[in-house]
Parts: sequence; structure tokens; C-alpha cells
Amino acid sequence: MFKQLHLNITLAEALVLMPKYQKMLKALLSNKEKLQELANTPLNENCSAVILKKLLEKLRDPGKFLIPCGFSELKCKALADLGASINLMPLSVWKKLGLPDLIPTQMTLELTNRAICTPDGITRDVFVPVGKFTFSADFVVVDYESDPRVPLILGRPFLRIARALIDVHGEEMILCDGDERLTLNKKHDTASYSNHPYRDSVNLIIIFNLSSKDYLKDLVSHKQSGSPTFSLHKEIASPEVIPEFHDSKGCTF
Repeated sequence: MFKQLHLNITLAEALVLMPKYQKMLKALLSNKEKLQELANTPLNENCSAVILKKLLEKLRDPGKFLIPCGFSELKCKALADLGASINLMPLSVWKKLGLPDLIPTQMTLELTNRAICTPDGITRDVFVPVGKFTFSADFVVVDYESDPRVPLILGRPFLRIARALIDVHGEEMILCDGDERLTLNKKHDTASYSNHPYRDSVNLIIIFNLSSKDYLKDLVSHKQSGSPTFSLHKEIASPEVIPEFHDSKGCTF
């Protein structure tokens, strides 16, 4: 161990310092076994990873992924939400786009302020232009106040249709149409999204089956049981849907 030590000092300095370190060197030399143990102390995997800098760098939250929609009547962005089983559209946007009459639906949604509301209906086969692609999607239309910059919520149905590939680390989203790909870079193709809640904005989506005999029971007790009944409309969900509810940030309860 001492053979590996090198001191770059003058002889005069060494002569001055030698008496001060005499006792310390004598004590160290009298405990050679302990020095040998210290020189060969094994490290566990975690310590080795830290010393060798093998740990991955900690990164910040990339934020929400937005999809730019280029409707001829409206230029806006939509929130890509893997936690949502439906696509959501405000009634004001439906009117602005001049879409066909709504299809009645038997479901209810819970808003941020815990108010229970009934959707105005379902609009089917809406053409959603995204860059050079155009996708067809069904939307549940609700009369609520939304962020004018990000009024739409595109859930799993749309993301599956668009064959979306989300690269969280690279902050990119890739949409596919056949063999063609469209890459949306979060830093350049999407604007920052305000997290300020709107009074009646949709935060928690709970879908109840109004035709069920247990609807009132579910409506009163869903917060305790956490087991609401999904409305099995073929436009919205398949019979294989597992009962669940989730918020717009992607958290499933």
C-alpha cells in the first residue's frame, strides 16, 4: 500500500514534517492486517455502480404528449391519453366542426368538480387530420369548458388506430398509416400545455350503464366500491372491456 504513495515535496519540508508523522506511521505499521483489510474492501453492486458511473441519468418529467389536429374549421391540439378508453370532444367543438347529428347514448361521466353529467351523444366517423395523415375516430361529445388550445382527448381507441408509438425518453410520438410514418417531436411539434384546471374540465371519466338495474346503486356507491359498470355500446367499447375508471392523466384506479 505504501509503495503506491507518492509525495511531491522538498527534502527540507520532509525533514520538518517527519517528526509530526512519526507516531502516525508507527501506529499504521503496527496494524498491517487492518490496513490489508481496508485495501481490499469489497463493494456491493450498488456501490460499484455509483463509483463506476453505471447508473442511468435521472431525467425530468417530459410532460404530456399532444397531437396537432388540422381541421379546416379549427386548428387545435389533442391530449394523447393512454388512460382513456374513449375519445372526448366538447360540444362547442362539435358545433364548430359542423358534424352530423349526435347518436344518443346511455352513459354518464363524472367531471373534476364531482358533478355527474350525461354526454350529449356520440359522433361517429370523424375525420381527424394529423399532418399528412387523416384518421377516422368516434367521439363522446360532452358540454364542458375545455382548454381552447387542447380541447380534445384522444384515448386508446384513436392511438391504436394511428398505431401510435410513444418514445418517452426521446420525447417523440410516431403515428403510422400503412408503411408511412409521421414523427411528432414534443419540443417542436407540440406547444406547452397548461396544467391550470378548468372549472368543468373533464378529469375523472366514469362510465355507467343507465339501462342496468343497479345503476342508482353504482351511482351512489362508486367512490367506495371502485367498480362502475361500463356501457357496452358497440361504438365505444367491446364486450371484452374490463370495468375500471381512470383520470385524464392516465392513472387507473
